[in-house]
Amino acid sequence: MSKRKTVICTCATSLATSTQYARIVQELAKKINVPVKTEQLQLAGSILEDYLKRNGKPDLVVGTPAWGVKKRLAKANASDVPVVDGIPLLTGVGRDKVEEEILKELKK
Repeated sequence: MSKRKTVICTCATSLATSTQYARIVQELAKKINVPVKTEQLQLAGSILEDYLKRNGKPDLVVGTPAWGVKKRLAKANASDVPVVDGIPLLTGVGRDKVEEEILKELKK
């Protein structure tokens, strides 16, 4: 069995959007038999940075807005963490490509 992956799912309020991202990531991980732990975080203040200090780097971040996530990761010296823009998971436009990106990262 693969090593368990940690995926942070983030949005402005850490409610509906990040919940959808987490559900989709869990479904994708199940398809390829990769154990995954999802964490839902609000992208506000220093919540992401504080999480990284306490828990270390995740394997992936699925978030909105992706540029905001990347900015916060860089601030926390974690710019090497892959970031996937989750908007296509909600709109359906480009969803296949985003799912492929997530699967690629989960398989690493």
